Amino acid sequence: MEEGRSFLGGDTSSAIADNSTALLGAANQRVAASLENWKRKLLDLSKRNRALNFKMSKVSSIAIVDEQPAEVFRQLYLRERPTC
Repeated sequence: MEEGRSFLGGDTSSAIADNSTALLGAANQRVAASLENWKRKLLDLSKRNRALNFKMSKVSSIAIVDEQPAEVFRQLYLRERPTC
């Protein structure tokens, strides 16, 4: 029997390639749908997102009045890092 031919006379290699392409296409669509769902959930534009709906309070907020807020953040971050 010739290589790549089935008992029914069809080309098995092209059928396998077509099936693989269809499976990969379906898998890619599922991955893309999952990514879009995750993006939508991560980008919360509702009132629950505290970064977008920040309200300054005297009890739980610190007002940084400085010309270099990035440096203040860096210093706070470095102090919170555990040392080995």
